[in-house]
Amino acid sequence: MVKSFKIILIFCFLSTGAFAGDSASDIATFYSNHEGMFKQLLEFYDPGDVTTQGDSTSEKTTTKKAGKRKAVSSAAVSAVLAVPPPVTQVFSAQSTWANMKATVINYHTHFKVMIETDAPAEKWILEEDKTKNELASGSLNDQENFVIDQPGEFKAGLNVSIMIYKDGLQYPSLLPLH
Repeated sequence: MVKSFKIILIFCFLSTGAFAGDSASDIATFYSNHEGMFKQLLEFYDPGDVTTQGDSTSEKTTTKKAGKRKAVSSAAVSAVLAVPPPVTQVFSAQSTWANMKATVINYHTHFKVMIETDAPAEKWILEEDKTKNELASGSLNDQENFVIDQPGEFKAGLNVSIMIYKDGLQYPSLLPLH
């Protein structure tokens, strides 16, 4: 663990060009800009770790001081690795006031809806089709492109209601996501 921690730190320093300057202030600036990342990495670091590497058939064994770092269970690692790749779907609709296109990327833990319209939009509402239950909404400032990031897995049967701004008025337009 100590070895991989050092490798991560070295990679971070080299990939950002932190050592491009000659002064200690460059390193201090780099640390202050990435302090959150360092704190997260330090949660897993324990200088008392003893790591041995066996032959190619044995597993890596680690001993640690009790209570010093968070343990990551193999079930948690398997759950992260078991998440399927993102799925992309494209939906489009036409209304009297605008042509609309939505690209949905389902990450299985959350999904993003990237919307493009050919007329400025003032507001949007993400809702369930059958129940009309509002999941999320937002205000826009005459934008023709915007992104909705929603927790949970994407399921067909959602609608995005978009208020299109035209001729000084707002007109509702429906973009079904199914």
